[in-house]
Amino acid sequence: MWWLTAITLALLIFQGCDRNGVEKDLGNTSDTGYEGFQSDVELYYEFVYRKESLLLNYLNYITDGFTKELFKGEITYEDYDKFFHELAMLNADSPKYKAAIQRLESSGVLQSPTRTRGLFGTGMFSWMGGSKKRARKRVLTVVSNLTPEERTTLYKDLRPEWKRQSSSEADFWRQLENGSYDNMAAQMHNDFFHNGNTNYEELSYDKGLSIQKIFEAEGAAGVKAGVEDMIDTSAKFIPGIDTGANLAKMADNVDKINNGKDLYEKATNALELLETLEDMAGGDSGLLDEILDELNPVPTKYDVAKSLATKMDHYLKSDIKPGDKEETFGKVTVIDKNKEKPTQYVIVQKKEGTTTDDNTPSIYITGKNYMQKGIDMLVKAGNWLVTAIGENGRRETVEVEVKPGKVTVTEVNTAEPEETEDPDEPLPDEDVIILTISELDGKSEIGFEVEFLPGTKEKLWIDLNGNNKKDKGEEIQYNVRYWLEGIPTVQTVKIHGASFITYLGASYKEVTSIDVRKCKALKELSIFKLPLTSLMVDGCTALENLSCHYTQITSLNLTGCKALKEIYCYDNKELAELNISECKALKEFTIIMSKLTSLNLSGFTSLEEIRCNANNLTKLNVSGCTALKQLQCQDNQLTSLDVSDCTALKHLQCGNNGLLGIIPPYFKNIETFLHDVRYKYEYDWEQRKYVMIEDTKRGWWYEHEPEGGCHEPEPCNK
Repeated sequence: MWWLTAITLALLIFQGCDRNGVEKDLGNTSDTGYEGFQSDVELYYEFVYRKESLLLNYLNYITDGFTKELFKGEITYEDYDKFFHELAMLNADSPKYKAAIQRLESSGVLQSPTRTRGLFGTGMFSWMGGSKKRARKRVLTVVSNLTPEERTTLYKDLRPEWKRQSSSEADFWRQLENGSYDNMAAQMHNDFFHNGNTNYEELSYDKGLSIQKIFEAEGAAGVKAGVEDMIDTSAKFIPGIDTGANLAKMADNVDKINNGKDLYEKATNALELLETLEDMAGGDSGLLDEILDELNPVPTKYDVAKSLATKMDHYLKSDIKPGDKEETFGKVTVIDKNKEKPTQYVIVQKKEGTTTDDNTPSIYITGKNYMQKGIDMLVKAGNWLVTAIGENGRRETVEVEVKPGKVTVTEVNTAEPEETEDPDEPLPDEDVIILTISELDGKSEIGFEVEFLPGTKEKLWIDLNGNNKKDKGEEIQYNVRYWLEGIPTVQTVKIHGASFITYLGASYKEVTSIDVRKCKALKELSIFKLPLTSLMVDGCTALENLSCHYTQITSLNLTGCKALKEIYCYDNKELAELNISECKALKEFTIIMSKLTSLNLSGFTSLEEIRCNANNLTKLNVSGCTALKQLQCQDNQLTSLDVSDCTALKHLQCGNNGLLGIIPPYFKNIETFLHDVRYKYEYDWEQRKYVMIEDTKRGWWYEHEPEGGCHEPEPCNK
């Protein structure tokens, strides 16, 4: 177990023997946090990093790569598309970020909840969510003035991935109006604006909705909304692998800013920026009111100018100026005495009760792989709380008074304390995980990862030679990946201390059987690309997450796994039997590419997502799945599907089956419905109506078909 101890230090950094800052230990604030605490810290860091990356890219674009003054750059099609694509992905992930931030507030990690919640009121999340709605309104405003032929042209030229979400042109415009395309609306406006086959661009200019104008206004409002929290420019972790975001390193844009000629003086002068904004937007009430009229309140030009100046000043400022009477910043240096695995995250936040009324951040966060040399963070002079967070989730908070032009050094120690082993405590042979190895040729390998309960490290070991005692080299360390080569004597390997293990991951090596039935604390099991034919997991009462990909198992028995929330199994081509009858807590179910022929999920009232596509299903029972929001069952052999109990269902994909039926009225509540269509039509000019040209004998149709002449909720032939 790691621990954090704060030591009050005030070191001479620049001159004489003066104390550079004042640090105060807040007492026993060191703890391991709540379950999932470490993950929430990582999510908060990821959110702030992505937010700052977005806003830095905005500043990059409006200065042509920081070679011109603010708002003097020309916004290209690519600039606009990249910015709003990045914003769309951030919007898509915002629910998990909001939840993490709220949990950190409740736990006291973020000790300024009134400020942090500004993210939800008139702050960053409000701007993000409002931006996509404003984009939809702009598109509809312009489109409403186009001819039907021009609207058809825009629909035909849609990006394929957007067009696939609708069944027809009429359905597309209907979905656009009801908000189903909100995340793409900004990019859609960009595409329509640059479509040379309509008058969309000319009408956009007439209504003050040019690409340049929208980009400048929305981004400036985003800078103002995102002023509350800031990521340190030295942050080393670059999230985005799991988010799909292509994030530039913070340092890349910061370097460009600092290399910009004469940029500092004009970019950090709020009054000069205010004059620029006055020239851009007429009137005194707000910034480009017609662009941001749904923001409440509309940011004033002065607020935006101050926020832009503060943002540029933060990134242009590389250090404090010791002795400068006008200096308003100080530095916090965090040094970890643990040289092997130092602290990963540091949060510096304004002490509760103090205010930040000058558009400077009240919360900073940073992350580094290692901190042996310390982390330096420039912050406004004042009282701050410094929270250091270890890899295992231990946290320690220290109060620091930062003085102008001074450095306060905070030293922490995240080293794990020594643990003592009880020599008389027996190692029960039955408390084991059993791994069976395919060959004993002196070249065999097994690879696995483990995590375990705090304080139990000494109870875990792996018996590589079958002598049932712990020899040198058989210890297991915390959260370590093992590649054990050349197992010479035993084909059955036992991992002792199974009841203390909370996570087991195994992949790529020569394990053919895994038995984890003694793992009563196991919460997550991950299997990937093993020649596995047997997986014994029944009785794991704490198991919440199971993933199993690319194996040769033929059956999976989850009896007793009553806490299971997520199952994700992909490409287990021999899997033909599945028992999940006791897994009623399931929220997400994914089994793709197996031999399963029937699936009974009746009465799984917590289930929100089902992905069972590309199996051999002839029967699927989802009755009573009242929380189900998404069902993907395409590419099976289903001939019937009843989702009448699934009142929360919003997304249904059921194409490439043998389904045949009339679309029921309650399907109008489904936002995405991808399916086989029974009838095909073409327009008969002599009869002046649509006529059926093919009955595919499978798929769905509306009650008015085929006489109605189209696969739409309302008939085309009146």
